[in-house]
Amino acid sequence: MIRRSTQRFPVFMADSRTSPASSLLPLQQRTLRWGFWICALVVLVLSLLPGEKIHMPTTGWDKADHLLAYMAMAALGCLAWPKRVLLVLAALLLFGIVIEGLQAMTGYRSAELRDVVAELIGLAMGFGLAWGVGGLLARRQDQGEGGADVAVVGLSAAAARRSGGAERR
Repeated sequence: MIRRSTQRFPVFMADSRTSPASSLLPLQQRTLRWGFWICALVVLVLSLLPGEKIHMPTTGWDKADHLLAYMAMAALGCLAWPKRVLLVLAALLLFGIVIEGLQAMTGYRSAELRDVVAELIGLAMGFGLAWGVGGLLARRQDQGEGGADVAVVGLSAAAARRSGGAERR
């Protein structure tokens, strides 16, 4: 049976049947989680490397670099753990603050409050991006174009037609 969502926008703190990630297959969710951890590791390493001695990827503006990195981690984290969005966002904020503290302890990097502000904006944008992607996934599932439940029902309906039964979605 397909559970139709009546919400226009998904609520991330809902149960697994109504969360946007419920339409993700376990492999997709595992891939998002791996992507999140790889992204967090890359951010940690790049944040602590001496920037003058190593050519690092950059947008040319340090605050935009922070914003984009934390937006990517927030989007991946919110989609990978849809029932723990607040925990993911709080942990990422703490991660950013800890990195700023570690940078202050190095002789070649410095900590800035404006970096944390850029990270907060990135977290908000990443949440918004994940919310939008989750909404698209939920609408796609509602329309019968995706999701594991839809595929199973489709297979069941095809089997019923072959056997002469008339099962409806």
